[in-house]
Amino acid sequence: MKRFIATLLAIAFCLGFWACNSKLIITEKTIVGVWLTPVESQNLNRYTEYTFNEDGSGSYRIYQDGEASERQDFSYKLEDGVLTLTSKGEDTTINTEYDGTTLTLKRNDESLSLTREKK
Repeated sequence: MKRFIATLLAIAFCLGFWACNSKLIITEKTIVGVWLTPVESQNLNRYTEYTFNEDGSGSYRIYQDGEASERQDFSYKLEDGVLTLTSKGEDTTINTEYDGTTLTLKRNDESLSLTREKK
């Protein structure tokens, strides 16, 4: 009986660790909205903004010292954690992770963490 209970406890601990470490499944509905990232760059107020719309369109913009760069429009699709952005006929693929609060975009050994803008 003690062996059975010990086995159940071991399984419960393993499942608990697995659940805590796993990333959530991300879908196109998950990323709809405005996502921001504050970036420290040469002591300047700088951040990046991604907007993902329900219709598969979106935009990208950088803000620095309150000034916005020109908005870059794109269309997007998300399949199996890979985000494909299409702008001016060119595709860019980005691996994504989502932990419930942070959307992380990973490409070419670089990583960008974004949080959803609060309305």
